[in-house]
Amino acid sequence: MRTRVPFVDACDSTGVKCWNNPHLNFNCQLSTNLRCVDYEPCDAGVTMRVFYPTSTTPSTLSALRPANVPHWKYYYGMLVFQFNVQRANALVRFVVVCACRLGWLVMRFIATINATMNAPLVADDGEKLNVIVFSHGLSGFRTCNANVACELAARGCVVFCVEHRDGSATASASSGENRSVQYQLYKPTGGTHESRRVQTTVRVTETLTCAKCVDDLDSGDLVSRNIWRGGGGHAQGVLDSFNGRLNVDSKTLCGFSFGGGSSCATTAQAPTVFARCVLLDHWLEYFNDDDILTAACSMPTLSLLSENWGSSKLAVNNTTMLTANTRTFYKVTINGAKHHDFSDVRAFLGLARNVIGMVGVVNIHAMHAVVAKITVDFSRNASNVQVSRDDAQHSIGRVIAQ
Repeated sequence: MRTRVPFVDACDSTGVKCWNNPHLNFNCQLSTNLRCVDYEPCDAGVTMRVFYPTSTTPSTLSALRPANVPHWKYYYGMLVFQFNVQRANALVRFVVVCACRLGWLVMRFIATINATMNAPLVADDGEKLNVIVFSHGLSGFRTCNANVACELAARGCVVFCVEHRDGSATASASSGENRSVQYQLYKPTGGTHESRRVQTTVRVTETLTCAKCVDDLDSGDLVSRNIWRGGGGHAQGVLDSFNGRLNVDSKTLCGFSFGGGSSCATTAQAPTVFARCVLLDHWLEYFNDDDILTAACSMPTLSLLSENWGSSKLAVNNTTMLTANTRTFYKVTINGAKHHDFSDVRAFLGLARNVIGMVGVVNIHAMHAVVAKITVDFSRNASNVQVSRDDAQHSIGRVIAQ
């Protein structure tokens, strides 16, 4: 049992730096077909996009694939987050709404997810599929990290991407009457750390609810509905195909940015629900409770960081989290990557991504493929029983060297 394994601090010697090469292609186009379904368990108070492998061939036409941004209101929510446009006068809001509608109609055919909605799970080969519960970052949403989720699903995982309703998502969807969809926009809080701690409490509950829903989905005990209007009654048949197919006893929790911070809090509150944790540029700056930090991530944990992220945003609290001597913690730093390279910002914001910044020079498809490969290798080799340091380090190191 070790406090910390400083796994890849010197990226130059591992080949990770070659991600700066735009021509690098690390197995980005896998042959596995992918599907996804929007899933809202009745009365559970949580919505998620589920990505999974299927034997059904998806459409080659991007217009028939799901949009990276589910609805124009998500673009509007991004502007609420960035500029609080809700406080503008009626004329300005009208112009912004029109711009968001038009922008979404254009990007809906440009930024799409390499999967299609609603198809049965891949045929049963006798082996249960690994489960990953994914928590998005601040001003994210359930498809904000869709490319990473697709790469994970292409490697045999079922990924449940939670869309948080704590007010931190640009928009969050829920079922209305007559198969309608209701959207809650981002709630400006002034960006105080206190508000983030309150939101984290909600996020922890939603993450644990999602984990329970995964168990129920595997056992066939959960009645569900599909919030996606085009899904109709097909979702029930899709979700029924998950019955008995999921490895619910060895779930992985994965969180990006704010979702990484709330994932740490989740593992502190419920240390036995997940077998391992994967953190993508986890944000811990808002924490003020050392008890949570020292209790967090007691299971094997993999931390994937963009260049220089850990040097300022989480240094103090991260050190506190790593003080417990029962912790096995693997760290991989990605040269040339910036914070939002873990998400799909480059795809669905186009040139507007320069407004929010934190976008690096790496080949995004190659980076997401390697992130997924490392995560899957870690998930298959690290269990709640203490993982062998040498075995895990060799496995992850082999992926990076490749």
